[in-house]
Amino acid sequence: MKAYKAKAILCAAVLALTGTAVCFPAIPVSAAVVQENETSVYNGMKYEIMGSYCLITGYTDALPEELVIPEKIDGKNVEWIHIQAFENCTKLKSVTLPKTLQVLNFACFSGCSSLETVNLPEEMKSLHSISSNAFDDTPWLEAQRKKTPLIIFGDILYDG
Repeated sequence: MKAYKAKAILCAAVLALTGTAVCFPAIPVSAAVVQENETSVYNGMKYEIMGSYCLITGYTDALPEELVIPEKIDGKNVEWIHIQAFENCTKLKSVTLPKTLQVLNFACFSGCSSLETVNLPEEMKSLHSISSNAFDDTPWLEAQRKKTPLIIFGDILYDG
């Protein structure tokens, strides 16, 4: 019973923080191990290898103005852009997202006041979660809203 209660609390916390509902497999909480991963840097992006995939966690001053996020870093698919990873990065003007991306998390590009271009691959079938405020306060989102309030990312309809 305690394991189910802990999972419910964890799911509620993730939903509250990210605005994204998640499901966890039926693994007993006692079997879960919290492990701190080493942060590395690639092309100005901070990242962590999370077992089978790569998680973008932040940026450094070396981040280029026109960022191309690769499909793989250290041989692992780039699948997540973490909570507030690029938040308030004023130098970022353009970002190209990889087709391996699955999650754009809470405020990951929010406040990027120079972000005018978001390039999406033609086939972006793996993306399954975009936080409602992933691109808040960016020129790119404002331009999209002027065209239409609904934006399509791969197979996801994003209410800008």
